[in-house]
Amino acid sequence: MLTMLPRQMKLFVFRTVWLGVSLLPLLASVAPADDAGVPISWHEGPALQRQLAQPADLVWSNQPVREGLRQLSKLHRVAILLDRRIDPDQTIRLRARQVPVGELIKQIAQQCSAETSLVGSVVYVGPPATAAKLRTLAAVRSDEAQKLPDELRRLVSARRPLIWPDLTEPRELLEQLASEVHLTLAERQLVPHDLWPAANLPPMCWTDRMTLVLAQFDLTFSVQGGTIPLAPIPPTVQLTRSYPGGKQPNVAAHRFASLAPKAQVKVVGDKVLVTGSLDDHDRISGKQPETSPKPRPANDPLADQRFNLKVAEQPVGPLLRALCEHLKMELSLDERAIANAGIDLQRRVSFEVDQATIDELLSAMLTPAGMTAQRNGMQLEVKAAPQASAGGR
Repeated sequence: MLTMLPRQMKLFVFRTVWLGVSLLPLLASVAPADDAGVPISWHEGPALQRQLAQPADLVWSNQPVREGLRQLSKLHRVAILLDRRIDPDQTIRLRARQVPVGELIKQIAQQCSAETSLVGSVVYVGPPATAAKLRTLAAVRSDEAQKLPDELRRLVSARRPLIWPDLTEPRELLEQLASEVHLTLAERQLVPHDLWPAANLPPMCWTDRMTLVLAQFDLTFSVQGGTIPLAPIPPTVQLTRSYPGGKQPNVAAHRFASLAPKAQVKVVGDKVLVTGSLDDHDRISGKQPETSPKPRPANDPLADQRFNLKVAEQPVGPLLRALCEHLKMELSLDERAIANAGIDLQRRVSFEVDQATIDELLSAMLTPAGMTAQRNGMQLEVKAAPQASAGGR
């Protein structure tokens, strides 16, 4: 189980009656969530990068890796996929304090002789040789998809959750994915029989979903006519992209080579062609994910508290006010601005947190309603999330 360090065992438990608001019906109406049930509100994009950078504490003693990663994933709302080739029952011993969540996952992976890779909004944990190539492989398949005929390109670009129930056969899963884009899976015999535990992963394009399933057999795919041939992942996976060279393409090429020394850089006319890993291209294009956690106030009475709560179909506004009143937090809520953003404070939300920090609890409560929270100690400001659009229920 996830446990806290001894000096942080100040676990806050919500009582059945909470300042006159009875939680008994609320708790009784929630059944344990199935991993293959309704899609979870995972962190995605920049929010995921920030979450992976957030410091966290962890004490595992002989914790089976699959169950431990499931708990960690649920707690931090970070989707994690454990490769079928990693023994799910091997046990992990780990004690960490204020280590970024992404680094925690990496340390857990390394104890399993595995490594991590980020594909879309999923943290993959698998054999190092596969993990090292996976991001680039996914990008290659995505770039190829942009050259498909218009209707097929639209289908493979559609973002959908990747969800399957317990004891799913991966061959059947791949055939379902092929059927989704009206193609036929070829060489299905290359995928051996297996039975997989349930999974519930965030929305991804079709090519990323195919890549995450096939990579667990060291396979990849292509689209040829109406079929999807399968093939082994090549020993080296590289991605070629073209960049404008400007008035002095040779100068640009030299700069790109210094940014990505392992990449192949070539000037062709007024363009610069770069062949390398996706990490190489990220460095060249200047993509810098938001990974700096927000500093925590030195005197934060809620910093070391952890919360357990299940909520089913409760209005978010009264729930938020009851939480703030109970914890004696000062709430700043601009109801007019929130209403102007199309957000209804009577919108009903459902969520579950286990051993969550106060900020994780607030995020689980507010994100489904299209709101965000900024906390400074015991002062809390809640407002509409950027570009949020939440309809009332």
